[in-house]
Amino acid sequence: MNLSKYTSLSQRKFLLFVSLAIGVGIVLYFLARTTRIGIDLTEEKRFTISESSEKVIKSFDQPVYVKVMLDGDFPAGFKRLQSSTKDLLDRFRSINRNIIYTVESPLGEDQQEADKLKEALAKEGIIPINLIVKGSNEKSATLIYPYAEVTYGPRKMYVNLLEEQKLDGSDQEALNSSVGLLEYKFVNAFQKIANPTRKQIIFTQGHGELTSDELSGLQKAISPFFNVYFANIDSTYKISSNVDLIVIARPRAQFSDKEKFVLDQFLMNGGNLMFLIDKTNAAIDSISPTDGFVPFEYPTGLDDLLFKYGVRIQPNMVRDLECSKIPMVVGKVGTNVQTELFNYYYHLIPAPASNHPIVKSLDRVNLFFPSSIDTIKTKYPIKKTVLLQSSQYTSLQFIPARLDFEILRYQPDPTKFNKPPVALAVLLEGKFGSLYESRVPADMQEALAKINAPYKPFGEEAKILVVSDGEVARNHLNRVTGEIQPLGYNRFEKYTYDNLAFLVNSIEYMMDDNGILQARTKDIKLRLLDHNEIKHNKLFWQLLNMLLPLVLLFAAAWIYQRRRKKKYSY
Repeated sequence: MNLSKYTSLSQRKFLLFVSLAIGVGIVLYFLARTTRIGIDLTEEKRFTISESSEKVIKSFDQPVYVKVMLDGDFPAGFKRLQSSTKDLLDRFRSINRNIIYTVESPLGEDQQEADKLKEALAKEGIIPINLIVKGSNEKSATLIYPYAEVTYGPRKMYVNLLEEQKLDGSDQEALNSSVGLLEYKFVNAFQKIANPTRKQIIFTQGHGELTSDELSGLQKAISPFFNVYFANIDSTYKISSNVDLIVIARPRAQFSDKEKFVLDQFLMNGGNLMFLIDKTNAAIDSISPTDGFVPFEYPTGLDDLLFKYGVRIQPNMVRDLECSKIPMVVGKVGTNVQTELFNYYYHLIPAPASNHPIVKSLDRVNLFFPSSIDTIKTKYPIKKTVLLQSSQYTSLQFIPARLDFEILRYQPDPTKFNKPPVALAVLLEGKFGSLYESRVPADMQEALAKINAPYKPFGEEAKILVVSDGEVARNHLNRVTGEIQPLGYNRFEKYTYDNLAFLVNSIEYMMDDNGILQARTKDIKLRLLDHNEIKHNKLFWQLLNMLLPLVLLFAAAWIYQRRRKKKYSY
């Protein structure tokens, strides 16, 4: 710019400043476009990649191809999911150029080819959503695939971009939750697809635990990422160091001292334990319509082990007004029996009790005759987190107590459901002390050292999850067809609770060495427009947004001209 024609020094300084500002702005714009440099000023840091996620993203030295199957013209909510996915992958790419992505529609225009592709995707478990789009005069339905295909070398897996699939395009809360979990879902997929070595999980057997058929839903969900075994631990003195997690799923019989010692030393060596315990044998199928049922306590022998680690499962049954329903006969017309659904206070549906990564954004979990869990002060500091708890409308019934269906005949008395919430699932983290501290004689310690299984009185960092209901992991059978129903499916209400997601999240958290599950805690806040205000004052806000900038611009120009005229007039 030629400044010589401007004789005034102040004019030249002003124009020089404007030119410099424009130049800096252009440079910053192109830097932002090419390097994704920016400052995250959002309250919840929605545009900041966590350190654990960044570590996983940086680890790739070969291309990772991501195909986002979310291309097309969608309602605003899904459009936001689409743009958020692209923006996140752009930020991943700014960290590592080996992250390469495309956005495309999985179905082409050829109907025959589209049908073949649908069938192929269905075999992979990729099911489309029938999205209802509301127009001005009518509704239209279209199939969309809210998934991303991640490929790394010969390995491939899919990422579900939607946290839940019961959406009609207007469910802003559900879509918002999906946006908040995108980072975790992609990084979790990256970590799994990059690591060919899979961690190992053992489900104990020999004590009446849930069988592989009863655990088929959970087993199917985790088998693509972990090696799953069912084993009896009574024939060994040491669990292999290759095993990362042992799950004790609804035991019925007693564990011997030898088995408890094996579990204890597995924990001391950094292994993780998951206890899914039925304290009593209460079950709805055991209750006689005429005589009722008196449950007893299962003699698992695990109480001293759990007490040492910091929890105690009480010999009681928790009742809660926030519960699922069961059918009861209310009448008969001819030969047809009439039934209605009634709240059954022993079948709880607790909501997540914290913002912990395991339960963040989860729906309710269905528990059957759970017991209350107390946390105990331990010799060594242990972090205790309550993941699930009953509501404020709680009642406790200690055994022995008679169970029947008479409670359903009357409206519940709120004065009898006045106990504070009680813990139903507790996570323990830290370095645990051994149950057998100062109890192992010297000759036994020598013998253990000789077989390369030295006794440890104090443990390494480990995790324990305790849930006071073993049925939480059980798949029920369809009594008519014999089919195994989805985990968490309530056959009476025909609704699927989040039992599977709760258990899968728990397992992933306990096996997560990089801490990527922390990305699940990212909370994207909705800042929606006031639709009532828009409806009544739409014209005002439109004029304000269009005219106010022009008014300010003309006002600034007028002030500038007035000052200039005053300064240079004679």
